[in-house]
Amino acid sequence: MNIKNSLEFMVKYNKVMNTNIWCIIVQLKNLEVKWKIGVIYHSPSTSDSEFINYLDSIVMNICDTTSNNVIVGDFNINMNKVSTHSVKLNELFNSISMHQLVDFNTRIAEESQTKIDLLYSNVKNIACKRLDRHKISDHETIMFNINIGNQIPLRVVSEIVSWERYSCDSLIDLLRCYDFSIFDQLDLEEMVAFLDLYLLNNLQQLTFVKQINIKIKNKWYDYELTQLNKRKSEAYNLAKASHQWSDYYSIKKEYKKNDKTEKIEYMENKIITNQSDSKLMWKYLKQTVCYNSIKDDITLLQHGGQYIEDKNQIAEVLNTYFA
Repeated sequence: MNIKNSLEFMVKYNKVMNTNIWCIIVQLKNLEVKWKIGVIYHSPSTSDSEFINYLDSIVMNICDTTSNNVIVGDFNINMNKVSTHSVKLNELFNSISMHQLVDFNTRIAEESQTKIDLLYSNVKNIACKRLDRHKISDHETIMFNINIGNQIPLRVVSEIVSWERYSCDSLIDLLRCYDFSIFDQLDLEEMVAFLDLYLLNNLQQLTFVKQINIKIKNKWYDYELTQLNKRKSEAYNLAKASHQWSDYYSIKKEYKKNDKTEKIEYMENKIITNQSDSKLMWKYLKQTVCYNSIKDDITLLQHGGQYIEDKNQIAEVLNTYFA
């Protein structure tokens, strides 16, 4: 799968089963609508039943009706014939409102014409067509266009105190308005306290609160978190006015939970996709475990569904994994 550099994405699934079934699904990020796009290959050497069972676990766990989904590839199940497996395949995708959109034969041989390269989606206005000029195998090249919309520049609104109106002359004018005659009856500490209180209460005449847009640098911080953060801010302002804080605390809790989940998924994805680059992989590992704050040794490690407590075994497992 090739993805344009300007698009931000996260790998949601990337596995090979017995070298006969390949599947990768990515989620495009920072769009107003979720998009999950996947490519799949089913080798004829793997049974159709096994392939459909494999698909069932992927489709139901990753694709959902809240996102726009596209799964395309060589399914190696001929949809020109009504069979047990072609019916099951359609039923599986139809259960989450995804439908097969390729309406032409995709593999034409001397004695057969089959439709085995398919595209399933819950987006109805996708049109598939045969691209004759770029045929690179005995299968037809399927071309389709989708409008994903524009990527959203992620920014948050923050309030700062602006000193744009401040000047030495304006401060002097402010001090001239103060009645210093009361200082005759005060000691030095009281004078300082009165002047400090006066400046504190009146400096708003020299400053003002300004809203600025700050670009978000956290790569896992997507459009959904931005919208949730906006809801949190609105709930906070409402709570201050109404003294009803329950909604704010509920949204704040949801925001913190989602932010943590997105960060973990992002880091796990980066570690997996950079396994061949030890420098980058260690960079993300360090960010994930916050190694500077860890003072104790690793005393428990989960590996292969089992928990290991022996330090020598833990070291051996880690050395093997990072070798």
